Amino acid sequence: MERGVRGGMWIALYVALGLLPLTVAGIARAAAPPLGFGAELAVALGFVGYALLLLEVATVTRLRRLSDRFATDALHRFHRLMGIVALGFVVAHALLAGWPMASVALLNPFRGPPALQSGAAAFWATLLLVATALLRRRLRLSYEAWRHLHALLALLLPGALLIHLFTARGEPLPRALATVVIGFAAGSLALLLHYRIARPLALARRPWTLVENRDEGGDTRTLVLRPAGHAGFRFAPGQFAWLATGRHPLTSEQHPITIASSAERRDDGPLELSIKALGDWSRSVVPQLRPGARCFVDGPYGALTIDRFAAAAFVLIAGGIGVTPMRSTLLTMRDRGDRRPVVLFHAARNRQRMVFAEELVGLRRALDLRIVEVFEEPVASSAPLDGPPVEQGYVTAPLLRRHLPADLRHHAFLVCGPGPMQDAVAQALAELGVAPEQVHTERFDLP
Repeated sequence: MERGVRGGMWIALYVALGLLPLTVAGIARAAAPPLGFGAELAVALGFVGYALLLLEVATVTRLRRLSDRFATDALHRFHRLMGIVALGFVVAHALLAGWPMASVALLNPFRGPPALQSGAAAFWATLLLVATALLRRRLRLSYEAWRHLHALLALLLPGALLIHLFTARGEPLPRALATVVIGFAAGSLALLLHYRIARPLALARRPWTLVENRDEGGDTRTLVLRPAGHAGFRFAPGQFAWLATGRHPLTSEQHPITIASSAERRDDGPLELSIKALGDWSRSVVPQLRPGARCFVDGPYGALTIDRFAAAAFVLIAGGIGVTPMRSTLLTMRDRGDRRPVVLFHAARNRQRMVFAEELVGLRRALDLRIVEVFEEPVASSAPLDGPPVEQGYVTAPLLRRHLPADLRHHAFLVCGPGPMQDAVAQALAELGVAPEQVHTERFDLP
């Protein structure tokens, strides 16, 4: 209940900030003669679009309070959704303000008065931000190229919007309104500069040294890192960190990697990050890293952790490399002496692709742990007598029902794996009557 209330407070704050420029503009214009319904509506849409566009920065710049309250994947999905909504406001504003799409000249950022040039620049920047985020793979944009383009457009957008706001009226903005819109732009730019420059520079002063690059099988490697000249950081089981493996975090590509090690370790102890070969970086760069290499780690982040839930028992459902946060969770419970019951559904394409299987089975001696292995492909041989039960196919409601107790009201469900699997598991849990607030997920299919 407390988490729901706090989440509601964050949403209320977001709505209030989204409407703040419009509210101040309405108060400032109360005594002014009306412009007509279409013009007034265009102005209103423009102010809301302005606020939404600049608030977008807060959802993806790794603000700790937001990351700790909401799952990172949820923040990214919200960021995408609100980007589309903001684009809708911008397009509606342009149409109502007298910029019919047929009049291409009015959408030319290099011709016309400053109000039209800046408005056109803001329009195209917003359109490119949204389109490239949604269609990056179809456009065959590399992640790094898209990342730099996104950052450049995000830096240019506040300036274009400010120029448009200050020149569109033909007269100075009221002081209160000018203060608010400048505050929004300054806050957006400050967050971007902190995220793109200040934070990487801080990471550069806290490097980590690779001490082992371990092949786990199943196209997965575990990097074992130690802090070099600093105390590292504490994390909760199931959280993740952003890893940069280049010469400097200011220029290196960063990747979200789940922490695989126990949270019950010294701050300056080794940190294990498990990485599956899914892309160019993980396939070509990660296997070539040698002990002694310098890395940079920004963390911890994420909300997929048992430390957030006062549950009597846990059900962990992992697909593929999604088992990594479950490994961290189980190792931490072992080290804490936590004897709450746990059922782990460990899913993989086949036994050769299953990561950490033997280690997790061994943890049954120290935990109240039951494991169910689920293989998508037919199983060649039966499980050993002392091994976990084996299922074939997918994690479905009937499969879950065979291995879970009838009363699930006091269980917390942690789910991590490929997107389609998580969608299917969410549906299966709903069929079992599991309440949505009992189900916790985190995805790493970030743009």
